[in-house]
Amino acid sequence: MQPRTTSRRPRLTEDIIPFSEYRNNLAACFAHVNETHRPLIVTRKGRADAVLVSAVDFEPLMDVFLLADTVRKSRKEIADGNGVNHETAMQQFRERHGI
Repeated sequence: MQPRTTSRRPRLTEDIIPFSEYRNNLAACFAHVNETHRPLIVTRKGRADAVLVSAVDFEPLMDVFLLADTVRKSRKEIADGNGVNHETAMQQFRERHGI
C-alpha cells in the first residue's frame, strides 16, 4: 500500500493551464499532478473551469468532504431538536456494544 500524501496548494504561476494545452499534453498533465501532488487548474475562456487531482491525493480529499457533510447533517439534526446529550449517547453506545 502506498503512503498517502498531502495534496499541496496550487502554485498560480505553475499550476494553471488553458484547456487547449491540457488537451494536447494529457500525459504531461497527469505526470505533473502525480509528481508535485498539486492540483492542476484547467481554464477555458480565461476562467477556471476544472481541476485535475491525482488519484492518490483525491481519496483523502473525499474523506474530508464526507466528514464535513456528516458534521453539516449532525448540526441540522441538533438544530431540529433531534440531538441527544452526551450521557444518553454514551449509554446508547454501551447498550449497542454490550459494554
